[in-house]
Amino acid sequence: MSGAFISGIKTHFVNSNITVDRFHVVQLFSKAVDEVRRKEAKEVRMPRAARWATLKAAESDLTEKQLDALAELEAMDLHTAEAWRIC
Repeated sequence: MSGAFISGIKTHFVNSNITVDRFHVVQLFSKAVDEVRRKEAKEVRMPRAARWATLKAAESDLTEKQLDALAELEAMDLHTAEAWRIC
């Protein structure tokens, strides 16, 4: 899904459609959420389990500490919580 990849597809396979698989979409979202968390962590003290909690999907098995960290992020009204909700 890099610019070079998409450009190559458009050049060499003019009549093709680009299909993006779920794995790569989830990977991009996860990286984006982690980037938001890292930037925000430089300005605000994050809950201890925030890193691993935000890297997991909401429907996965989150530990009590991770659930508490997510609740604390929500209460702090941080961009990290919003990014995680979108993901």
